[in-house]
Amino acid sequence: MGKLFRHMQHSKYIAITVLILSALSTYSQENKWIAGVKIGAALVGFEESTNHTLQFGPMGEYAVSSNIYVGSEFTINIQNETATGWFNYLKYYFDPEEGSSRTFFDAGIAIWFAKGGPFFGAHFGGGANFSVSTNLSIPAEFQIGPIFGTKESVLFIAFTTGIRYSF
Repeated sequence: MGKLFRHMQHSKYIAITVLILSALSTYSQENKWIAGVKIGAALVGFEESTNHTLQFGPMGEYAVSSNIYVGSEFTINIQNETATGWFNYLKYYFDPEEGSSRTFFDAGIAIWFAKGGPFFGAHFGGGANFSVSTNLSIPAEFQIGPIFGTKESVLFIAFTTGIRYSF
């Protein structure tokens, strides 16, 4: 009798686990991941101390709902100090109209690793993803925001593109 009771107890846990996994798999079918790379030009600084740089790096986003995504990017900037940035953001996609583009607005926080850093910042921006195929798109983005330094703050402006794959 004791073995049967233990077996029934294990079966209960297995059944609960199967129910949870099936619920999660149904939930995850409604969500999407987006992964890709970005490349673009950036301006960092003010007036005469402005640095022009090329930037590139990987990115990823996860759909929280049909219009809201949580994302993260790692950016390498090619300049004298080769600053790198890690951005975490919330992105809102506007409902698509007739056509093959999807516009968005995003905002988030950043941490920059450069000489004398790390530094913290905020960024805001927007753009559009232009569909190339069902799962492939090419974005056009604009980002702006302050980077808070120890002695002074600087302004970060970037124009980027890249490639995005949805799965």
